[in-house]
Amino acid sequence: MTKAVNSNLTMDDLVSYFASDFPDYKIIKQDKSLLKLKKLKYTNVTIRRKKNAFKVDVFFSGFFQKFLFYSAIFLMGLILPLIVYLFTFHRSFNKTRREIKAYIESK
Repeated sequence: MTKAVNSNLTMDDLVSYFASDFPDYKIIKQDKSLLKLKKLKYTNVTIRRKKNAFKVDVFFSGFFQKFLFYSAIFLMGLILPLIVYLFTFHRSFNKTRREIKAYIESK
């Protein structure tokens, strides 16, 4: 669970800031309170607007990646896929989450 980042920015401001400062991210605006950023093939950042705060979540980007992860948990149990996730993806997901949260807090 991630803590919300307090900010008075609007989603349109956030889209323009991300477009100028993070050109390597693909920006997808879902609606007035949901924004998705795609950095790598497997990383998806979801930013949700809740009143005066933004909630930043990072997980696998596509259906196929999520399907593989959940299938591995179903077929191999919880421990082995969780260990693989922690050693391969968790560090990069947390780094991306901290980078986005720090950027929103600075604006």
